[in-house]
Amino acid sequence: MKVKVCGITRAEQLVALEQGGADYAGFIFYERSPRFMGNKLDARTVRETAANIKK
Repeated sequence: MKVKVCGITRAEQLVALEQGGADYAGFIFYERSPRFMGNKLDARTVRETAANIKK
């Protein structure tokens, strides 16, 4: 079974997903969403924090 978690907005969440063995992480780009990642995470942080999780 593959596991995907969406609505990631903080690096700590990515760390927890990596440690928990998640396969995928999803990000919300809709500005009106309370889970909008906008300027909360940058691409470099996502790449470095969750290298083993597909985005």
